[in-house]
Amino acid sequence: MKTFIRLIVVACFAGAAFAQQPNQPPKPGPEQQKLQLWAGEWTYEGERQTTFLGPGEKFTGKMTARSISNGFGLESVSNQQSPSGEKQTVEIDTYDPVTKSYPDTNVSSDGSFFQGSFTVSGSLATWEGISVVNGQRYKNRGTSTVASDGMSYIDRGEISVGGKTWVPWFTTRFTKVQDSEKTAVEETVRDFEQAVQDYNLAKVRSLLTPEARWIEDSLPQTIDVLWPAFEQLKSAGVHITYRVHDFETHVQGEVAWVTVSLDSTPSADSAEGQKLLMSLTPDVDCSSQGTHASCNITYVESMVLVKTPGGWKITLGHTSRLPKDQK
Repeated sequence: MKTFIRLIVVACFAGAAFAQQPNQPPKPGPEQQKLQLWAGEWTYEGERQTTFLGPGEKFTGKMTARSISNGFGLESVSNQQSPSGEKQTVEIDTYDPVTKSYPDTNVSSDGSFFQGSFTVSGSLATWEGISVVNGQRYKNRGTSTVASDGMSYIDRGEISVGGKTWVPWFTTRFTKVQDSEKTAVEETVRDFEQAVQDYNLAKVRSLLTPEARWIEDSLPQTIDVLWPAFEQLKSAGVHITYRVHDFETHVQGEVAWVTVSLDSTPSADSAEGQKLLMSLTPDVDCSSQGTHASCNITYVESMVLVKTPGGWKITLGHTSRLPKDQK
């Protein structure tokens, strides 16, 4: 069955940071980016009505949704409990610019699956599709309505054998889990990347512990050892833009560890900056025209943070550059 419809309301420290070229892979647009607003952890409870499928029952569950495929999709994994047993479901949502709708597919551990799509109008999402339950095909339709604060929504579904007579099937209420510590950790990481992008060494230092070290094709090093590379970029007139995405965050007590993807896009309009960017290793995507040069590179970064009286601070980091064919 359809267990989740999302209502769309809505250098890297030690490495060179690098920008798009004309033939770069496409980036998620505004419609795909809206899906990322629903990444997070949810709890839910609901009731399945008595229908031709069998007696009704109440159920509860937890769901985790995360951005996938560089932001072009959203994956949700749910674990549900009810008197009839436990069920796990995986769902993938994306956006189809041709139909201007959001296709979604899910498959459950009891063998059932759903294929359909939904559209959005204001605070209401309307969905429909086909489910297979106990080896039989059924038509489904329903709505999802989000609360004004975006922290909960209600999913209501109907089911039909042939599409002529519809009966109520289920009502599910979702509530987003508020994790203040997780949010604070990710905020520190975002602030750190922004400070590096802005060449703001004082801000960078404020987000690190005194003993912080970073690893990238080297032994652990301090910010003071690594920062001259960024000063060289700044002096050459290189402008850096970062896009941080695909957070994987875990918090345990006063220690947290985070893995993120970092799209780094620098550019320069000076001869010195062009020379500097075009001198990068051959496996970095760069292009130039006149005195303008730009490059594109993607990093995967892992960080360990500790909670201090002044907030979460980064104490250890590691950076890996993705090969061109893995971006």
